[in-house]
Amino acid sequence: MAVDRFTRPALLVVGMQNDFVRVGAPLEVPEARDTITEHQSLLAPFREMGIPVIYTKFVAGPEPILLWEWSPVHAPPA
Repeated sequence: MAVDRFTRPALLVVGMQNDFVRVGAPLEVPEARDTITEHQSLLAPFREMGIPVIYTKFVAGPEPILLWEWSPVHAPPA
């Protein structure tokens, strides 16, 4: 089944999670903060047009994973 990407567009935002952007975060990428203004200018018109904005995020289950060591805020009870 072919998907017509022009019929149902969406904006996908990757890598702008707190663990990458926040100062002192476990996986901090300081350059990510330099892109915040550009992201905001892109997000506004998409939202105004009602086009979905999709963000990636870490998902952790009940079993201990390496993510909990990098970013304790994702460990239980969160």
